[in-house]
Amino acid sequence: MLMTRPTWAASFRVVLAAGTLLAVAIQTRVSWSSYLRPVAATVWQLRALPTWERTAIILHGEEIAGFLGFLRETVPEDARIILPPRMRGTLFEHIGMMQYFLGPRDIHNCGPNEIEACVQRATGENTYILAVDYFPPRDLASETRRLISYNDDWGVFAPP
Repeated sequence: MLMTRPTWAASFRVVLAAGTLLAVAIQTRVSWSSYLRPVAATVWQLRALPTWERTAIILHGEEIAGFLGFLRETVPEDARIILPPRMRGTLFEHIGMMQYFLGPRDIHNCGPNEIEACVQRATGENTYILAVDYFPPRDLASETRRLISYNDDWGVFAPP
């Protein structure tokens, strides 16, 4: 029986397969160390948090999650919260998102053309006005509400 030498094409396929396996191994290592391990560590740390808080941290960061926690502690569950009008596209203007994070509170927002009237109407005993850097007009809200600050830009106007 005569032994034949491997053809050039067969050798090329072996080298190509070995190179592909090497590339997959390198990519797996890079993905694990650069992305998968840090994300897994973060997810593992967040596993004990309530769903709303875990979602807020992952989607919006710890600063916004902290503010949402402040709102949940400050505003009673049976209260009404007035949000800014939908003008800038921020999380704080989105009724659906805020309902998710602040439920079961009653969430409303002012229309962009009725800010003053909306703030003046918000006089209920259990009505709170979300305060962000551009809403509500501070002097107008201060007439009937007291500001409870979270930081220099964010807070909530509460009943007196």
